[in-house]
Amino acid sequence: MRLLSLVAPLAFLAACSGKDPHDSLSVDDTGPVVDTDVDGDGYLDEAAGGDDCDDADMYTNPGADDVPYDGKDQDCNGTDLTDVDADGFDGEPAGGEDCNDSNPEVNPDAPEICYDNLDNDCDGRGGADDVAAQSDCDGDGSERVDDCNDEDASIYPGAPDAWYDGVDSDCAFDSDYDQDLDGEDALSGGGLDCDDEDAAVNSEADEAWDARDNDCDGTIDQLAGAESVSSWRGEYASDDSWLGHDVALVQDIDGDGVRDVAIGSPLTGSGTSETYAGAVYVMSTGGGAAAPSTAALATITGNSSDYLGFGLVTLPDGSLVAGGLGTAYVFQPSQLSGAVSASDAWASLTSNGSIGYVGDWGGGGVVVVGDPYTGTAESVVVWAPNTIAAGGSHSTSDALWSLSETGGGKGAGFPGDLDGDGMDEVVYATTGISTACPVTVIPGDVITAGGVGVPADLDGITGAKVPDGYEGYATVRAAGGDDFDGDGYRELVVGAMELEGAAEHSGIVYVIPGPDTMAGSTLEDLATTTINGQVESGELAPAWTSGDVDGDGTVDLVLGFPGNGSGDVSSAIWFVPHDTVGLGGTITPGPATPLFSGASPDDQFGFSIRMFDTDGDADDDLFVSSLDSYGAVNYFRRD
Repeated sequence: MRLLSLVAPLAFLAACSGKDPHDSLSVDDTGPVVDTDVDGDGYLDEAAGGDDCDDADMYTNPGADDVPYDGKDQDCNGTDLTDVDADGFDGEPAGGEDCNDSNPEVNPDAPEICYDNLDNDCDGRGGADDVAAQSDCDGDGSERVDDCNDEDASIYPGAPDAWYDGVDSDCAFDSDYDQDLDGEDALSGGGLDCDDEDAAVNSEADEAWDARDNDCDGTIDQLAGAESVSSWRGEYASDDSWLGHDVALVQDIDGDGVRDVAIGSPLTGSGTSETYAGAVYVMSTGGGAAAPSTAALATITGNSSDYLGFGLVTLPDGSLVAGGLGTAYVFQPSQLSGAVSASDAWASLTSNGSIGYVGDWGGGGVVVVGDPYTGTAESVVVWAPNTIAAGGSHSTSDALWSLSETGGGKGAGFPGDLDGDGMDEVVYATTGISTACPVTVIPGDVITAGGVGVPADLDGITGAKVPDGYEGYATVRAAGGDDFDGDGYRELVVGAMELEGAAEHSGIVYVIPGPDTMAGSTLEDLATTTINGQVESGELAPAWTSGDVDGDGTVDLVLGFPGNGSGDVSSAIWFVPHDTVGLGGTITPGPATPLFSGASPDDQFGFSIRMFDTDGDADDDLFVSSLDSYGAVNYFRRD
């Protein structure tokens, strides 16, 4: 046997050594040897100090993949795999609530995602077969076909939509930065609309006179002639010239609810047989540009050399007085339609001298002041209201009061009651005498007393002579202002147009308290407020009638610098607020004060300025004349 063959040699070796073989033979008495990695998976059995929890299964060890839901712990972590996607929820095969244990975005706590064909929150809805859930995923009551964002319950057609948050909450598909729906985004949304709550304000809007920056150009109420409500321009074909020398508000002739306007064109007819007959056009203020010769509601034509339209005024009964250089004609309201001639006048008023400026005295009377061009005698004539109401032809002998003085007519004004006695004063200026352009205020009680005035009996305000002798004396424009200083009396505003303010012939305007106007002193000494013109050859002058420009309910001081047409003056209209005038001192209009500007340099925009309330809204509107070429008038309506 093989065993014997192994034993014999061992016995032989022991005999040769002389020792008992049992003395040195090692005997293992610990029991059988145990294999520590039975399944050969490279991991020692836990019994041998290893971490293989099942050494009989080579597929169970710490490095094995755990098969989910089989109840076995293949990776020896102590539990079976029941949360495959590690989202904190056991899968349904293991008795858990996770309806899709392979997607961590699907579990009972996950938000529902619309239209991904998954039941994200495992509530049994939202899957591909759940048609109802898919038609209104966010549950806001608006179906997907109408809902512009069916994943947000706050967004649906008709939902409240907050402006400027960038969200189209009401699904209107309009800009979230265009609240006024004018087609332009607000500044906050990258647009140009500086007031997104008013559709009339945007970069494409026309500037309006309403104390707002309508066109978002950074300026308020700065309008050019092209932005006026209406405009009328003289024409070569009609032989117009100096259209707009004066303007008067008349009744609503065309019945459109807005009062209309009479515009004088005293040099009309200069190229016809009716030489310098002049004309007055009655124009609708309804809007737009119109040619007076074709669009006039009424055309009043003067006689040869009448220069009709040099001065205009409307009396309280609506009658229109049109002054020429020899006669003033009075037309009743019913006559202001169609073709009218001077011979049709209700009354005619003829002076022994020249007639230029006309005004209302005593509420229905007519006062005329000699023209500034001929400077002939009989400078002031006043006819009483009852004389005018009777109609017919009247001369100076029918007048209530008259004054003859050579050189009269260099300026005039009808400022109303300056001394608080209830009677209107009349202002005129003369040239050709030793003092520099005196301004005479005729007290109302002197006129009421009647008779013929004597210049020596009237105190004058001494004006100022132009430093370089330009035209010798400053042309004066005197106008009534308001009670700027709060003393209970109106102020007199006098503009010496050719004086040197801040520049040569820039003009100076003086504001004189009413009670001081007959004190017999100088313009400089009497004035409590002085405004210096800034534009060379601008000839700063007050408006014939001022009004409320800034909408605060008080009369402001309106000024123009029309120039004389011989320089390079970009004409414009300025205003000084009521309270600023009342503070007194010297005022220098700055670049922020021009409101309205002419169309081109030297168009003499602002030659004649009148303010009236045309539409009965208690806001004063503005008429501005330009004497360039054939003349023009722009009508600005305050909104």
